[in-house]
Amino acid sequence: MTARPSRSLLPTPAKAATSPGLAVSPRRPWYDLSGIAALTILAATLSARFDVSESLLSWLHRRETLQMDELPGVLLVLCLALLWFAWRRYHDLQHVVRAHEVAEVLLANQLERNRALHAELLQVQEQERRTLAHELHDELGQYLGALRFDLHALAGGGSMPVLEREGLFDRARSTLDHLQGTVRHLIGQLRPSALDELGLEAALDQLVNGWQLRLPDTRLILSCSGLPLVLDEAQAITVFRLTQEALTNLARHARAGEARISLQIATLNAADQRQTLQWQVEDDGIGFDPTAPRTGLGLISMAERVQTLGGMFHCEAAPGQGCLLQARWPT
Repeated sequence: MTARPSRSLLPTPAKAATSPGLAVSPRRPWYDLSGIAALTILAATLSARFDVSESLLSWLHRRETLQMDELPGVLLVLCLALLWFAWRRYHDLQHVVRAHEVAEVLLANQLERNRALHAELLQVQEQERRTLAHELHDELGQYLGALRFDLHALAGGGSMPVLEREGLFDRARSTLDHLQGTVRHLIGQLRPSALDELGLEAALDQLVNGWQLRLPDTRLILSCSGLPLVLDEAQAITVFRLTQEALTNLARHARAGEARISLQIATLNAADQRQTLQWQVEDDGIGFDPTAPRTGLGLISMAERVQTLGGMFHCEAAPGQGCLLQARWPT
C-alpha cells in the first residue's frame, strides 16, 4: 500500500516579520567599529608619544630571570583566545535570539488558531441552538397543538360515538409517542444518555448503528477490546465525540465503501507498563490532500480534545487513498 502523507496539526512557523509584536531593535555595528577605531588611534598616538614599546621592552629585559620578556607572546595568545570566546558567545546568542523569534511566531500562530477555534465554537453553539429551536417549534409545538385539540375534543364530546372516541384516543397516544421520541432525540443530541445508562461500548455501538442506517452504501465496522467496565467520564466523552465527528466527516466527504472504527487499551512497551487508550478510524474513501488549505476546523478541534487529555492526534490521508485518524492518550 502506498504511504499516505501525514498532516501535522501543529502551527507552522511563519516569517518573523509577519508576527505581530515581533519587533527587534535594529543593530548598528558601525557604532562599535567607530569606537574600536577611535581607541586604536588613541592607543597608537599615546604609544608613539611616550615610547611605550621601548619602555616596556627595557623593563622586561631587566627581569629576564623571571622570563618576563615572554609576557607579550602570552598576552597575544590570551587575546586570541578571548576573541575566539567572544565569537562563540556571539553565535550562541544568535541561536538564542532566533529560537526566541521562532517561539514568538509559534505563540502568535497558536493564539490565532485559538481565536479561530473560539469563533468556530460560538458558531457551532449558535447552530445547535438554532437547530434546537427549530425542532422545538416544528415538532413539539405542532404536535402539542394537535394533542391539545384532541383532548379538547374528547373533553367536550360527551355524546361522541365510541369508535370516534377510540380513534381520538389512538391519535393522542400516537402523538405522545412521537413527542417522546423527539424529546429523546433532542436529549441525545445534547448529551448521549447511552453513555450514562449503558457505558461507552454500548453507546458507540448505538451511534454506529444509527449512522449505518443513514449510510447504507458504507459498511461501518466497530471493534472494541480491553476496555474497562468503567471509563473516566472525560475520556468516554472524548471517544464518543471523536467518533461522532469522524462519522460526520465520513458522511459528508469520504464516499467510502468501508470504514473501520477501533478502540482498545494497550501497553506502550514491556519496560513501561503504563496503559494507553488507542482510538482509530480508517476508511477507503476518496481521501484528501492534507497540505491543501482547509476552511473547516473539525480535525483541529479533534486534536484539541485529545491534547486536553495529554495525548497525541494523527491524521494520514492522500487523494484516492482514503483517510486514517489515530489518537492515543494515557488512561
